[in-house]
Amino acid sequence: MKSDQRVALVRTEGIGRRYGGLQAVSNFSFEIYPEEILGLIGPNGAGKSTTFNLISGFVKPTSGRLFFGDKDVTGWSATRISRLGLIRTFQHASYMKTLTVRDNIAVGALGVTGFWRTRAIQNKVQESAHMLGLEQYLDEIAGNLPHGIQRLISIAVAYAANPKVLCLDEPLTGLNQTEAVETLNLLRRIREHQKCAILLVEHNMKAVMQLCERIVVLHHGQMLAMGTPSEIRSNPAVISAYLGEKHARS
Repeated sequence: MKSDQRVALVRTEGIGRRYGGLQAVSNFSFEIYPEEILGLIGPNGAGKSTTFNLISGFVKPTSGRLFFGDKDVTGWSATRISRLGLIRTFQHASYMKTLTVRDNIAVGALGVTGFWRTRAIQNKVQESAHMLGLEQYLDEIAGNLPHGIQRLISIAVAYAANPKVLCLDEPLTGLNQTEAVETLNLLRRIREHQKCAILLVEHNMKAVMQLCERIVVLHHGQMLAMGTPSEIRSNPAVISAYLGEKHARS
């Protein structure tokens, strides 16, 4: 089914954010459709993190509108938006280092069940740990575990919140090639099991091209291009601004 025949889960209309004299994001319109994996890429400073913060409610837009399904959620708080099912991780820690893995995942599940340490939370913790391969680490302190496991904990916390849209901010950073491949396979399984959309910000272009069905390219806070991986890889403007000839040929 083509994208324009589906109803978007998340939609922005000319959204923008200004910080004093700096226009971090300007007139940016895009959609995230059910169960798709969408990549958001661009050079450092292109506005990717600001876009993440805008659609997840961590900062409010200074222009434009944001929709979740048929709801206009412009200006809503991050908490209200997350309750609709848009769950995000952060580029750095999306977990509490001093808690056990079990309690970290329980925090993610708490927003879904509403009751601390109920049977529903325990079941969700077990399900999330199984999905992420974290069962053997449940009683370990999160901050004591290797970097690759900590990355999985961040995703597990988000997964436990039952996302409809899972927004991942550079989940492959610091992972070796084997860990990166395993994480890509994991994201495919999460999409299939949870029936959620995934929005991915990532600098690993090989991974983005392999995983994403559509890619949006930001440059200087504005959309430079949008299309399939093959379209993006062959787009002259994208090659010039970001990918370079090496990625265009790969």
